[in-house]
Amino acid sequence: MADLSDLLEISKYFGVNVLIDCILDNVRKTSISSTNAVMLAGFAAKHITTDFSDSASPRDRQARQSGRCNSKEKQPPLSAKDLLEKAWSFIGQNADDALADCKAVVKSLPPLLLRQLFVSSSSNVSETTLVRILSELDPDSQSDLSAYVRLPLVPAKDMLE
Repeated sequence: MADLSDLLEISKYFGVNVLIDCILDNVRKTSISSTNAVMLAGFAAKHITTDFSDSASPRDRQARQSGRCNSKEKQPPLSAKDLLEKAWSFIGQNADDALADCKAVVKSLPPLLLRQLFVSSSSNVSETTLVRILSELDPDSQSDLSAYVRLPLVPAKDMLE
């Protein structure tokens, strides 16, 4: 997903609309799961101002339909905000599974969303998962967010792992 994000930025910079549409088609087709929810949320947060609806010129759409892009059917419009809401909702409902790869969480999510994981009272992120994420953060972020972890709820053996 990180590669797609970088490729999307390059494609937007150079105005390669057919490539932009291919990337966004792939993102639209991706089913949100525990293995990709964090990456999709990070992708959407990074491109929050992007309208994921079809942006190609008529010539580019014709090129895509001729087979240069894998998707031939028109996908429903999807904004980055919609994708972020769906991915974040999935993370909220499946927090420990979706946040299991703590290195990916720290790498993929922007600081604002990371902070939201710690301060939100409406998610079901376990304290053990928060401690694991905390251990992957830089010292400044650790000192800022550690106050939100309720350490008495974390078994000592989990803190040692």
